[in-house]
Order: sequence, then C-alpha cells, then structure tokens
Amino acid sequence: MRSCFVALCVMLMVLAVSSVGGASPMDSIVWQTYDTFTGSSLNTSLWSENNSDGTLTTGTPNLTLSPTSLSGSGDNSVSITTPYFINQGTFFAADVPFSITSGAPGRGGAVAFDLVLQNSSSWSVIGWANGDNVSIGGTILNGKFFSSDSNSQTPPLILQSTSVMQGQLGLIYSGNMITLYYDDGTGWYQIGTPNSTAGSSGPLTLEVEADIMNSGSLTVAVPGVWVSTPPVPEPSTLLLLGSGLVGLVGWRWRRK
Repeated sequence: MRSCFVALCVMLMVLAVSSVGGASPMDSIVWQTYDTFTGSSLNTSLWSENNSDGTLTTGTPNLTLSPTSLSGSGDNSVSITTPYFINQGTFFAADVPFSITSGAPGRGGAVAFDLVLQNSSSWSVIGWANGDNVSIGGTILNGKFFSSDSNSQTPPLILQSTSVMQGQLGLIYSGNMITLYYDDGTGWYQIGTPNSTAGSSGPLTLEVEADIMNSGSLTVAVPGVWVSTPPVPEPSTLLLLGSGLVGLVGWRWRRK
C-alpha cells in the first residue's frame, strides 16, 4: 500500500512538472492594449507608417496591410513603427494576432507578415511566410511556415512548417535578450535562439510589416497590438526614425 502511495505521489509530481514545463512565458504576461485600429485613420501618436509600396487602412475591426502586387522581381512592403522607444535592459513584450485574408506567392516569390524589434545595430524578426520555389539564403522554400531571424542567429533563418493562415506573433525582451514566439492556434511556441542586444547602440523600436518578394499578392488583417507595458516616448524619436532604421526591417529579403 505504501509503495502504491509513493508511486502515485511520484506520478503526480511528474505530471505537475510536465504541465509547468509546457507553459509558455507568453501565457503569463499581463497584456495591455496598445492599439485596436478602430479609428478612421492610423493613430499617428501611436504609429509612424510606411505605405509607399502599398496601402494601409484602418477601421473596425482591423488594420489592413496590402503591399502592391508583384510579378517577376522586386520587393514591396507596407509597415507601421512605434514612434516610441523600448530602452535597453527594460522588460517588454508584444503580441500581434493576424489573418492572411487574401493573396499568395507567385512562382519564385514569397509573401510574409513580420513582427520586428530592432535598433540601429540589432534586430530580431518573428514572421509568417508563404513561398513558392523561392531561394532564401541559398535554400529553396515552398509552402507556409513560421520563421525567426536575427543579426546573431545561426543559421540566420529558422523555419517551422505550418498549414495555418492566421495566428499570433509574439516576442519578449528581458535581460537584454529578445526571444521570439508564434501561436498557430494550439498555443505559444518559442522559435529560434534568443538574440542579445548587449553592446548594440540605442533603444529599440517595434515594427509590424507585410512584404512581397519577387512575385505575388498579399492582404493581412491585424485586429490589434498588445504589449506588456506601453513604450516610453523619447524626444529624439523623429530624428532616429529618419536615420535609416526602416532599411533594416522586414523579413530580411535583401540580406539573403
């Protein structure tokens, strides 16, 4: 009888450890609404926009990002960036649900939706993408996948195959480390290796981007952006946003 009781206790302990081990840090964040895009136009106190390669629309219930369609070559993107900064060494987390409402890659092309945290010398990207016989970093990619990319990750692009057209992209910045997550509808999963911002220059900005490489069309709906704590305004925001940070963002097509 005693041995059965001990065995039962051990079993319960194993189950408890398994349950705790299976939880994601994203599940324990106390989320605050940053923006739900319900206004007739983008809230310029919360976002700076780049829609030169497509269109951005807001209104109940979504933000819609639609890069201009391509056929053959090129790279079109539409993005929004927080006009606030996340100071290095602070805690920050972000959660961005999304739905691919239309579009697909053409042959030799890819379409992607990304969440980016970056400064002038460090960047981390969590994304969803769909490729059709497209070469990224020397690898031919086909199909849908979640991806992680950063300035320090080896290999630079880590992929997880998926069949979904909607989900959530997330990240946690803690102790100068950026950790990337995705939710395919079955829970949060970490992807890639954490990226350190130690030694990099300046605070960080958050960006949401839709992108087309070479060939395809894409429309992405985003119901809102949720964060752990709202970013802190900095007086030099406009100066730094104009210093070329936009060139670092996206799914890093130009780096592959």
